[in-house]
Amino acid sequence: MLAKLTARSLLVVLGVLLPLLVLEIAFRVVGPIVPGNYETGVWAEGHPVVGHYHVPGSSTWIREPEFTTHLRFNRYGLRGPELAAQRSSAIPRLLLLGDSFLEAKQVAELDALPYRLDVALQDWQKTSAEMMNAGTFDWSQVHEYLFLQYAGPTLRPNLVIQFFYVGNDVGDLWPRSRGELRDLERPVATVDDDGHLQFPEWRRRTQDQSDLLLGALSRRSTVFRAYETGVVDKLRYRERDGQGIEGQMLELFRFKETPQETRAWKTVEALLLATRNEAERQGARYALVIVPGKWQVHREDWQALIAAHEEPDDDRWVLRGPNRRLAQLAEAHQIPVLDLLPPLREAAGSGRRLYYGVDIHWNAAGHEVAARAVANFLASSGLLR
Repeated sequence: MLAKLTARSLLVVLGVLLPLLVLEIAFRVVGPIVPGNYETGVWAEGHPVVGHYHVPGSSTWIREPEFTTHLRFNRYGLRGPELAAQRSSAIPRLLLLGDSFLEAKQVAELDALPYRLDVALQDWQKTSAEMMNAGTFDWSQVHEYLFLQYAGPTLRPNLVIQFFYVGNDVGDLWPRSRGELRDLERPVATVDDDGHLQFPEWRRRTQDQSDLLLGALSRRSTVFRAYETGVVDKLRYRERDGQGIEGQMLELFRFKETPQETRAWKTVEALLLATRNEAERQGARYALVIVPGKWQVHREDWQALIAAHEEPDDDRWVLRGPNRRLAQLAEAHQIPVLDLLPPLREAAGSGRRLYYGVDIHWNAAGHEVAARAVANFLASSGLLR
């Protein structure tokens, strides 16, 4: 009797484990073959300097309603191929700083701006460049400045290009209350009354034993990682409404500016100068590229946004306002700057869709238009000389 019970128990265990093993192998060899929205690998982690960053040498599949993509990160945590330890004297090395627009998990590596930019430079100038894509989700100017300080001496770029996303890069620098500053778990920056940058102390969140256990399982099993991101995280976080934090940033497009916004723009300017100075200290040139939100490019998206917030579509909104102000700041400090709003609007005017419908980021067509514009900007400005 005991032997039969043991045999049945083993069959039950095998019946559960065998399909999981087959799925584990399939995820590793083929990719995300089952329906749902999930990831198959751990590709980001906490970082002592910049708060969070990519896991060096990691890879993952990401499956979401509008795209399925594969990500890989080299030994420096940069998305893309491995980087030579020594910089070539014949090929310029570009460090691209930015957030999720540059990271581009929504498109294949060969469709993302860094690769398309290199292709465009080869087409126009018959010159290749070494692209270092440091774009990371949820980064702001603060993270990008700290990363340049931390990793720049190792990466040794000839040119640093910072991609500033209008949608939330200003909002990330909104003044914070004393309570928020006291409980920081990520780096932020503020300015004093004289415009000097200050970096309040922050602490990484301490992981408990359950976090450590789940983290270990996620790193070792693609199936568990898919379950964690496809089921557990859905319960942990609310579903996105298609507008994200940018839905709260309507203040940025209002004709009348609030004191909080004025303070945020002062921090933007201080960080802009700090990043430029750090790049030059490391022997690199510096340039700025302004990335517009989809509400500025596609009229139908803007109308949906203000309708969702029950706002009228009248002359109280200045959609080019943030771009114009940032460009003026850069020009005042003799920083080469490119605003991507005009070329993206021109392409969208021909009926091309450049951003996803629900996700806020560029699709492959958006990356292509942006890369061509950046390549033209670099060629005409002489920044690659």
